[in-house]
Amino acid sequence: MSYTYACVVYALLFLVAWAVVFALARRARAAMVWTGVVFAPAALISELWHLQDYWLPKYVVPVRIGTWHFGGVEDLVFGFALAGISAGVFETLAMRQGLPGLPRMTWHAYLRMTGLGLVGLVLIAVTTTLVQLRSMHAATVSIALTAGLVFAFRPDLAPRALLTALAFAGFFWFFYAGVMLPLYPGMIDAFWIPHGNVGIRLAGVPLEEVVWGFSAALFSGPVLRACATPMATGQGAPGMASTPTGSRTARLRLSGFGRRTTSANELDS
Repeated sequence: MSYTYACVVYALLFLVAWAVVFALARRARAAMVWTGVVFAPAALISELWHLQDYWLPKYVVPVRIGTWHFGGVEDLVFGFALAGISAGVFETLAMRQGLPGLPRMTWHAYLRMTGLGLVGLVLIAVTTTLVQLRSMHAATVSIALTAGLVFAFRPDLAPRALLTALAFAGFFWFFYAGVMLPLYPGMIDAFWIPHGNVGIRLAGVPLEEVVWGFSAALFSGPVLRACATPMATGQGAPGMASTPTGSRTARLRLSGFGRRTTSANELDS
């Protein structure tokens, strides 16, 4: 059986799942877009390690810079969809449980998100080289530790993030067992490197995939809200973008996909 287009199908089907969540979670749409855009590159960069000891998939559109292999565009699409779905589920749950809608987000909040992503990548590099963990195990631990940083600033988000992560892990398992493996029955044996995982499979799905999916959602679900409001509402969070009298500062508005907002004072001037 040919697996040439398996990764393309994988990424596009995940994008379909993202579109379904996007259509249903109207109030979380901006969060899905922002989170996906910020963290999609991490899926590409992490392949620097995964392609060495975890798996060797076939890419239709590979990404290389010199001797560095960053996976393919398929990883970029998958990373965007995964982060977006996690954020959409988390925000929907958070707002249904009484949290306010997301506030305006400053460039500082955007940089916080990027910084956390870089911390995660550095941790992967450290745990694979110094600790010598296998790349997928290193990635799982590193993402979980980075999620811990998020909860250090916003511990109130942890219970909702755990629910989001459990839901996503279940979905991720089903995506493999119920969708990809019926389409490509030998996909795991064709792509996954035997010594790169512990050898435990859940109905054919490597255990590492499910656990990694849990940690990825644990982080990417709440990270935007944590960075936009580093402390709970009412505690003077520095990430909250208030509009002081006379201010003409351009800000990114979560609900407006980056449109400039205009204060009442500007309208009066």
